[in-house]
Amino acid sequence: MKTKLCILVAVCLIAATAHAQNTADAVKSKLLLTLKKEVVPANPSGSNHTLGISQIDELGASYHCSKIHPLKQFAKGGGVYVLTFEQVKDINVIAQAYMRTGLCSAADIDAVATLGGAIPNDTLFPKQWGLHNDGSFSTVAAKAGADIDMLHAWDVEQGDSNIVVAVLDAGCKLNHTELQGRIWVNKAEIAGNGIDDDNNGYTDDTLGWNVAYENANPADDHGHGTHVAGIIGANANNTTDIAGVDQHCKLMIIKSADSNGFLDYSWFIEGIYYAADNGARIINISAGGTLKAQAFEDAVNYALGKGVTIVAAMMNFGSSVNCYPAAYPGVIAVGATDPQDVRATFSNFGKHISVCAPGHYIYSLSHKYDSAYVVMSGTSQATPHVTGLASLLLAQNPARTTAQLKTLIETNAQDMVGDNKDVQGWDQYYGYGRINAYRALTNAVSVKEVNRVNAWRVYPNPATDNIIIEDCEGAMLSLYDITGRQLYTATINSVNYTLPLTTYTKGNYILQLHNGSKLQTIKLQLQ
Repeated sequence: MKTKLCILVAVCLIAATAHAQNTADAVKSKLLLTLKKEVVPANPSGSNHTLGISQIDELGASYHCSKIHPLKQFAKGGGVYVLTFEQVKDINVIAQAYMRTGLCSAADIDAVATLGGAIPNDTLFPKQWGLHNDGSFSTVAAKAGADIDMLHAWDVEQGDSNIVVAVLDAGCKLNHTELQGRIWVNKAEIAGNGIDDDNNGYTDDTLGWNVAYENANPADDHGHGTHVAGIIGANANNTTDIAGVDQHCKLMIIKSADSNGFLDYSWFIEGIYYAADNGARIINISAGGTLKAQAFEDAVNYALGKGVTIVAAMMNFGSSVNCYPAAYPGVIAVGATDPQDVRATFSNFGKHISVCAPGHYIYSLSHKYDSAYVVMSGTSQATPHVTGLASLLLAQNPARTTAQLKTLIETNAQDMVGDNKDVQGWDQYYGYGRINAYRALTNAVSVKEVNRVNAWRVYPNPATDNIIIEDCEGAMLSLYDITGRQLYTATINSVNYTLPLTTYTKGNYILQLHNGSKLQTIKLQLQ
């Protein structure tokens, strides 16, 4: 039996309120098991409900484990598995039993989420105000210039078909005319022969994968995924319909929600590993949940460590509740703005928000018909705007790291565009501001160029216990590890500032300082 953890993704505001009141804790029948790296299963496929590890298999038999499905296997040992149990009275007791074996680094309860975006506004809007807003949007009041400045941005960069963007969502209408030529194809796999030709663990995955139903058909049977995919990459300049932010990138479709819009955490996790291992440079996750799980964070860190940027929705509870994966360090967490450049009332806020993007009354593709289009609202719709910008920045320079993409998007956002909560610099409601594609692409400088801007004196470097930053009042400080995960952020309210480093391990870090007009990036060595 499953109780539903609501993960609000892209919904009209009325639906957001209804779902938010139906939040529970977790699935009662499934467990995410992470083996320690030194533990090597003799049966890593999990067939016959066993892993070939006596203590693990004895517990499985005792608690009536009916299925073991591998989410990620590692050649040298360890791995992440989802275990399904029958006749469950208390899944927490089972989790504790597995942890007591000493063989597992985590035993997380597998949560269930819902997309929540299945009820679109059926009115077809004639324009995409988020890309170009002249103030004439007819549905609600609009403000000229409240957009991501896409017309100017396309003069700079329109995208590159070598950049692969993974869309973890409800799937996609794979034969949509607006997505013709845009769906990623696994050229190492032969379609329909029933063989895993490329030995990636997935048979016939020529057009991506369906982790929800464990098959090679990632077609959209819900609607949310096609809508999101269209915002990122619908074909442009073809005299018909809408235009995606990126006009050339490839879309790797990973269906991670069922036909009712529900998602298990295990589906998220497997989808992230699949994307990272099969060539995606960016992952769009227009979903999230309030339950924090170690296996989920491990998957995020795995992708970040492979240079894959993750862009995720802040969610639509209109509160500061943490939702994951947006709240995990290193992820670009996205809130939503409306046609007046004001934060949408449903948009979550909090200390981990990166930026905002247009997310209210967003016009995109239908999963049923080529000729029909729908309007949805939510941070789910804001997120693919940011994903599209990230893919354009990679098209401009494929060597950019996850940390550089995050920095470019954040530091070139337009600040103080919203209401009185949008204060100067970073704030918990708008992050660094509403994204501006043109500014990001034209101010996109290399790390070497950024390092030439020595606006503040930072010492000592190498450091041991702390570093001192002089004459830095009003500056925004961010500390990242070498994979691009944000470890610390703060607005400095004193002339000189001391940053303690005793809680961090020895190694290399990236320190960034900026105050809107000046940006300084420093490679920091901690001894």
